[in-house]
Amino acid sequence: MRALLERMLQVSIAKKLYGGFAVVLALIIIAVFFSALRFAEIRDLYTKTTLVSEINHYLDQSKIARVKFFYTLDEENANNMMKYVSQITAQQENARQLQWEESDWQHFLHLSEQMTQYQHELKEIALAASAVRAQKNADPIAGTAQDTAPWQRLKAADTQSIKTGFAVTDTLDRIASQLDEKNRQVINRSVAEIIVIGICAVLLGALIAGSVTRLIARSVRANLELAQRIAEGDLSVVEGRVRRDELGMLTQAMIDMTQKLCGLMIDIRDSAHQVAAASSSIADGNRNLSSRTDQQAAAMVETAASMEELTATVTNNADNARHAGQLARQASGNANRGGDIIKQVVTTMSDITGSSRKIADITSVINSIAFQTNILALNAAVEAARAGEQGRGFAVVASEVRNLAQRSSQAAREIETLIAESVMRVDEGASLVAKAGSAMHEIVTSIGAVDSIMNDISVASDEQSRGIAQIGDAVTDMDRTIQENAAMVSDSTSAALALEGQVARLASLIAVFRLPGSDIPAPMVTDQRSRFVALPEREQGSWV
Repeated sequence: MRALLERMLQVSIAKKLYGGFAVVLALIIIAVFFSALRFAEIRDLYTKTTLVSEINHYLDQSKIARVKFFYTLDEENANNMMKYVSQITAQQENARQLQWEESDWQHFLHLSEQMTQYQHELKEIALAASAVRAQKNADPIAGTAQDTAPWQRLKAADTQSIKTGFAVTDTLDRIASQLDEKNRQVINRSVAEIIVIGICAVLLGALIAGSVTRLIARSVRANLELAQRIAEGDLSVVEGRVRRDELGMLTQAMIDMTQKLCGLMIDIRDSAHQVAAASSSIADGNRNLSSRTDQQAAAMVETAASMEELTATVTNNADNARHAGQLARQASGNANRGGDIIKQVVTTMSDITGSSRKIADITSVINSIAFQTNILALNAAVEAARAGEQGRGFAVVASEVRNLAQRSSQAAREIETLIAESVMRVDEGASLVAKAGSAMHEIVTSIGAVDSIMNDISVASDEQSRGIAQIGDAVTDMDRTIQENAAMVSDSTSAALALEGQVARLASLIAVFRLPGSDIPAPMVTDQRSRFVALPEREQGSWV
């Protein structure tokens, strides 16, 4: 028995449960099997009982039809009588398809013989009735007499069929009684078998359930005690023999977990000392970093002030350059307009010079006319002198014409002299105007160059202003970065302090467990909050 228990302890829980349920299911299957067999027997008996009941019913109907036919000699009743007999024959054929016990089968064969005789007697009744109907048709008065041969034959056949019918009914009753008795026996036997199998299943199931429950509960209690020891902080190594089922594997896993957890707690305790030292080093580094961040912030403030001054200077230069460029463009416009006016003056002087030359040409023509007129006047005077007294008047006219020609020639020479002086002065003025136009063109060119240079200066100043603005943005970003670094340093300091607090808490938590070497002191934690000063917040974007 002990060997069996030891073997059961080594079997897995799944196999134990499968085995227990398999036994119970086997008993249930056996019960169902016997129930199915008994149900088949009951169904067979029910079928036979129903068949006997139907034969008895058709027999009763045939008797009723026989009685009606005896008194009425009606053909319809005769047909009904034979129809019910045919149905009894059909039911007999159905009964032959069933399985009968020997005694029941003998009764059934006897019933078949009786039914054959009964059917023959009914046919005899039908033949006798036909003879009676024939006698009535031949002699109506004689046909009503009950002592005639046809009527005696009919009565004898009817009396015999009544006896045979009673015999058939008795046989059917015996068969039905035997079937009812067998049906009760089958039902009683089925109930007894189901009760016995059910009691066996319940007892065996309870035995298996109790055994499996005790085996499982014992291991669960052992695992629960081990878990409670672990929960209380007792990580001492547990050694012992364990079962090889699932709960035994769970126990071994918890023992392994306890051993590994013990080693892990020792490693965590050692790591806590290292983390405490590292957090102290981090705190010192954060303090130095905070000091350097303050220095960078001060330098960034000075840089921002210088950038503001440089930005103001560059902006002023850019404004002056734009203003000078506007003045240069205005002067260039004025110089261009003056150049246009000088060009118009040069054109006008050229026109005056042309007109003066035309006047000089006209004066030359006048001189030529005066010269020709003077010659004509001389010729007229010579001719007048030749004419004598008749030509005296003509001589006076010729003298006047000559005087006019001389005066015209003198005036023409004076005009020519004046025109020559005017042309010379106009040429000098035109030369001066041309020089003034060249000088004005040079001025316009110079002003254009100055305007281009001022535009370049203005563009360069704008680019310089944008560059300084970008530098200011970069300085702003650098200041923001420094502020963020300062915040990160502060957060890192807080994290270092929190880490030291967590290390202390971790050490106190580890102290709850009973571990080898638990007399090692917990890591020391120093308060370094007073060693760090947070940087003041500055308004972002105030440099440019």
